[in-house]
Amino acid sequence: MSGEDNQFSLFEGIRFLWQFARKFKRNFVLFYLGWLTQTLLESIMPIFLALMIDEVVYYRNTTFFLRISLIFVITALFACILYVVLYTIWSYLMSMYTFEIKSKVYRHAIHARASYLSGARMGDLMTLMFKDADHGMHLLVRNIIHFVNGSLRLVFYVLFVWLSNWKMGALMVVSLPLTLAVVRYFGRQTRKQSIVYRQVYGGYISWVLEALKGLREIRLLAAEKSSEIYFVKYFKEMIHVKIRTSIINLKASQFISMINLIVLISMYLLSGFLAVRGEITIGIFIAMMEYFSLANSQLKFLSENNMDMHNRLGNIKRIHDFLQVETEDAWPGTASLNIHSGEIRFSHVSFHYSDTKPILSDIHLHIRPGEHIAVVGTSGSGKTTMVNMILGFYEPKEGVISIDGTNIGETSLKSLRKQIGAVQQEVLMFEGTIRMNVSLGNPRASDEELWAACDHAAIGGFIRQLPDGLDTVIGKEGIELSGGQKQRLSIARIYLKNPKILIFDEATSALDNESEKIIHEAWQQISQGRTSITIAHRLSSIMICDKVAVLHEGRIVSYDSHTKLFETCPYYQKLFKNENKSREEGVVC
Repeated sequence: MSGEDNQFSLFEGIRFLWQFARKFKRNFVLFYLGWLTQTLLESIMPIFLALMIDEVVYYRNTTFFLRISLIFVITALFACILYVVLYTIWSYLMSMYTFEIKSKVYRHAIHARASYLSGARMGDLMTLMFKDADHGMHLLVRNIIHFVNGSLRLVFYVLFVWLSNWKMGALMVVSLPLTLAVVRYFGRQTRKQSIVYRQVYGGYISWVLEALKGLREIRLLAAEKSSEIYFVKYFKEMIHVKIRTSIINLKASQFISMINLIVLISMYLLSGFLAVRGEITIGIFIAMMEYFSLANSQLKFLSENNMDMHNRLGNIKRIHDFLQVETEDAWPGTASLNIHSGEIRFSHVSFHYSDTKPILSDIHLHIRPGEHIAVVGTSGSGKTTMVNMILGFYEPKEGVISIDGTNIGETSLKSLRKQIGAVQQEVLMFEGTIRMNVSLGNPRASDEELWAACDHAAIGGFIRQLPDGLDTVIGKEGIELSGGQKQRLSIARIYLKNPKILIFDEATSALDNESEKIIHEAWQQISQGRTSITIAHRLSSIMICDKVAVLHEGRIVSYDSHTKLFETCPYYQKLFKNENKSREEGVVC
């Protein structure tokens, strides 16, 4: 079994997996000792068979024959019971151990830096959670424990044959170096194909998820045929890699089978010759041939095990690499932030991703306590990045963002986000009750507080009309909500959180005018006494704001009231001219 790998060795894989296995080390030790016992019992069965045959054929000793037969039956029954016990332990370990890995992956995903998540493919993350995690247990059990026990079996088989007759043993040993050479050669090729397949599979799953999520848009664009073509293209690419891997495995299997066939024929000829000369008994002959047959099966298992190990190391390396992704734990601040008035200042703030042009350049902005401002600009001007920096998703490359005079880079993310509420365009709604979804903002909220939050979000009246009220299930098992209703529930959730600062990120761009009017009324309710920032895409969203910050190519080119900007800012005027050409009111960016 070769653990050699230029990128991720077997030793590195075991060391990585041990951090999860340590918690269950007693179970793993019992599991291994059980399999070791099972291996020993199965290995000595042919010896019992040889003794039984020789006692009857050569010595006519029926008493000893019956005793050996009884021991044989008891051993076989014990082996069967032990197998059931081992399978039970395996089921427990498989569930609990993989849960540990999946939990670690999930925790890492929800704490990963926004810079990673913005470029991550959902298909890759889902594959890590639902497929790759299982390979950790399979590597430890099938590729380590079974390999060690399988190797011990092989040594026992060869040793028995060698001690019974060295000529037969020597012939049997001849096949081992040839088989191991084949295993080593094809194992490396399989490892390379495994990495390629894993990358292609992740891309395929990501594309399918995006396509399924956008089925409505595909139909509206009459792009069904095009999407099918892309589906076939991605699937073909994946199948081609899989076929190449299967061909490599088939070649390895055939080479090994050919070697074993030649040695098997040679052993039959030699054993027949030795039996005629009286150098071996019939029982020993049958036992040796049984052991050789078992050795062949074991060699085939070990070769397949080796190639499976290379495949699984590729999957485990993906988990290992993902867990090396920087998380928000690297955020420098640790102090607790206590927002009183909600004053926000951007001072010489600049930001850019690695090796890219600046997203924001020398941003200066002062938002007074209780003020409601809008941020407008064309797509890519840096609006969302700007508010994401307030939320601590990105750190300024230069400059300082302060709230109530405190640099947010010196405060903990938990204390920062606890006091800021954000309403997104795509609202997060879980399949479950309205109570469960709204109380995400405050899990300990009472019914009175829940109803008050829903009333402030202008959704309380609708909920009261439902037969189960707050306990109404939403999702495929319950009622379906409109976009406006989801937005109002998200506002209720934020109200329940009771933040000092509010951020509305493109929250009404997909709603009709009537729904938008209701949402704006809810905004004004919840915004009273709070500092609010709205990424505005519609004129109606801007009109309810005190001031407007105009972003252009990562810079704030103007900051004033809507009326003054429309009179003095040519770029702002241009945005509204473009809007007036649109049939639908309010598309500013």
